[in-house]
Amino acid sequence: MLLGKKVRYASLALLWLAVITLLMHRLVVLAGKEREFLQDQSRARVNRTVKIPKKRGRIIDKNKHVLAMSEVKTSLWVNPKELMANPHELKLVAHVLGDSPVKLRQRLQVAKDKNFMYLTRAADDAIVQRMHDSQLRSVHTLPDYARYYPGGESTAQLIGGVDIDGKGMEGVELMLDSSLSGQAGYKKVVVNRYGETIEKVNAEAPRHGKDVRLSIDKNSQHHVYKALKKGVKDAGAKAGMAVVLDVETGGVLAAVNYPSFDAGQKNITPSMRRNRVFTDLLEPGSTFKPLSMAYVLRDGAPKAQADIDTTPGIWHLQKNTVRDVRNYGVISLDDVLMRSSNIAIAKLVLASQGNFTEWLEKAFPVASKSLPSYPGEPTGRINRPAPNQLFDLASLSYGYGVSMTTLQLAHAYLSIANGGYEQPVYLVESGTKIGRGERVIPMDVVTRIKKMMKKVVSKGTGRLGQVEGVEAAGKTGTTHVYTDKGYAQDRYTASFAGFAPFSEPKYVIVVVVDEPNKTRHYGGQVAAPIFSDILFSLLYLDSKA
Repeated sequence: MLLGKKVRYASLALLWLAVITLLMHRLVVLAGKEREFLQDQSRARVNRTVKIPKKRGRIIDKNKHVLAMSEVKTSLWVNPKELMANPHELKLVAHVLGDSPVKLRQRLQVAKDKNFMYLTRAADDAIVQRMHDSQLRSVHTLPDYARYYPGGESTAQLIGGVDIDGKGMEGVELMLDSSLSGQAGYKKVVVNRYGETIEKVNAEAPRHGKDVRLSIDKNSQHHVYKALKKGVKDAGAKAGMAVVLDVETGGVLAAVNYPSFDAGQKNITPSMRRNRVFTDLLEPGSTFKPLSMAYVLRDGAPKAQADIDTTPGIWHLQKNTVRDVRNYGVISLDDVLMRSSNIAIAKLVLASQGNFTEWLEKAFPVASKSLPSYPGEPTGRINRPAPNQLFDLASLSYGYGVSMTTLQLAHAYLSIANGGYEQPVYLVESGTKIGRGERVIPMDVVTRIKKMMKKVVSKGTGRLGQVEGVEAAGKTGTTHVYTDKGYAQDRYTASFAGFAPFSEPKYVIVVVVDEPNKTRHYGGQVAAPIFSDILFSLLYLDSKA
């Protein structure tokens, strides 16, 4: 019996010795091999690096009116584990957010291995206040910024937008993201078990983004948008675009799209977000004829050919047909644009000496970009027919077989409006005046073309583009929409391009209307009245108000 007790005591002693040995071994491991790991874990629970948001720079117009700015807001965040461990607060938080506890828990579960999760970014002030009033210890705040666009629908596609982290995604916001962005700061703090800061270790202040100034005039942009919206609706059209250039400087004063959207809208389609003025190629149709006429007149050869016979309004050329809207009979050279005769301009181009496409590429931006830095602008395209492809060359003369953006077409017209000079267009003010380049069209040619375009507005297809008391020059255009099956015979694009005042042009304006009502689809009927409304607003409404 005594032996049994001794055995039991010995067993207990050995057991205690084994336990002590294991504990000592564990202490050695913790103090040695796992010390650094444990210190890191401890620091992770009490030390936290908090990002200090950067303020994105403003986008302002030429008169320093704000087009985009960042407003100070508050973001809400939590430690997922802490909030999941407190069902009562979880339920209250879900209620304040207008969410269900089940959905909130699912979000927290996804981030359960993290110590930080945003509940909501740039929260509404009302939600922030309700969280504060509820005295929820699990919910913490961070200063943040939200982007605000005072121009609303009129500037939506042009300015573009940013993502939740304030990074540019589209338009000017993307184009100038590096200048606008800045760099976020941070602060390292020690927090208690409730996530409350008890000590600030160190910090680095954010570097806020720079302001950028555009050539856009905010008020002009608004008026142009209103005129375009009204015109598109009146025409029963699918969509429309318009751009205005300052003839003196080459600056883009307005670039609008309709339909548009407001920053707060949801479910905006990618096509609606696109700034189609700068990004979508189109066949200019008859608005291209002044460029073709410049080629015809460049060497003075056609002056002896005073009249062109377009009878009977149909011209068969290489098993194809060139058509006019009606039979114009014999017309003078100076009336070709006014009548908008496809047959006349085609005959003139085919009768001229030289390489038509090569000359166009040198004189106008028909195979290049106007704003290479703007995201998504394509290079203009032009067919290069062989010498024996007469019909292809003929159709090019009246704007088929060439593709340009609305901006690129306006850019080409700028060289006519400014007296025949190459001139860059720009969107961002640099503080340095951009001068005109070399002459690309002889002065006598420019003078004659301007007079032809003036007759288009005063007597021809563009009469609805007139503004009382102002002489304007322009050209109408109507093209069939191109589809995968070829040109649709019952779908059209109507356009008008021009400049004013005639004697000393201040503005180049191009209007494009997509798929107007089938019974009223010509450029002179649909786009010219919008040109008139835009011109009136630019000349008579104070753009600096």
